Amino acid sequence: MEYFQLTTTLCQLLLSIILLKFSVAVDTLFPNQTITIGQTLVSQSQVFEMGFFSPGRSGNIYLGIWYKSTPDVVVWVANRNEPITGSVGVVLAIAENGNLTICRDGSVVWSVNSSGLRQIRFYSSWILETWFS
Repeated sequence: MEYFQLTTTLCQLLLSIILLKFSVAVDTLFPNQTITIGQTLVSQSQVFEMGFFSPGRSGNIYLGIWYKSTPDVVVWVANRNEPITGSVGVVLAIAENGNLTICRDGSVVWSVNSSGLRQIRFYSSWILETWFS
């Protein structure tokens, strides 16, 4: 009976550690990483969150930054004039020139104009921390 309880406890601990790894907020996007629909970057201060969203029932997909505490308050939209339809193959990535890009099936559909974002680059990574207009 003690062996069963110990095994159960160890399994629960291992599962908790694995789930914690996937639930920790990430604030940095590195060149070898991508963000897909359903994944987000969260600022270290837990104020901002960046990811793909689809307003209402439009079916259009946008990359945006919103307040983490109130996700319906979007403060910046990347591809405002170029919405993406359909979610297959859509990723946020860092291009070879260091700019954020939205790619679909390997082709760039949008690239950042960094005047709207304060970018902090360390070895060509992007860290989400502040936004200004």
